[in-house]
Amino acid sequence: MLKKAILAVSIALTAFTGCATTGTVRSSLDEGGGAQKMYEGKSYDQVYSAALRVMSNKFTITKESKATGAIDAENSVSVMSWGELIGIQVTKVKESVVKVQVVSQKKSRGQFTGQDWEQTVLAAITSELDA
Repeated sequence: MLKKAILAVSIALTAFTGCATTGTVRSSLDEGGGAQKMYEGKSYDQVYSAALRVMSNKFTITKESKATGAIDAENSVSVMSWGELIGIQVTKVKESVVKVQVVSQKKSRGQFTGQDWEQTVLAAITSELDA
């Protein structure tokens, strides 16, 4: 009985104390997770630049590479959140068709507050491209 209780507590603590990392965000992007949008009639350079501007305005960029299309950022701790990690992958599908994929993960897996930034970031990129 005691062993089962200890096991249950251990599992619960593991579930609530795990942390998101840049690696977990990138893995989710690699597996096709998150939200995505296709931009037609725009070049890779236009879309990547718009994505970088949006991310720079909203978050702290931790890593970016135009060559690979990767942009990683974080949102810091606030009154309502322990913060989030946000990753973007920009991919040229074909001439004038570019896919943007966004993954947002809370820094703490046990965190109940915080925002899912995926749709917000895609909407901001779309707005930036339409400006």
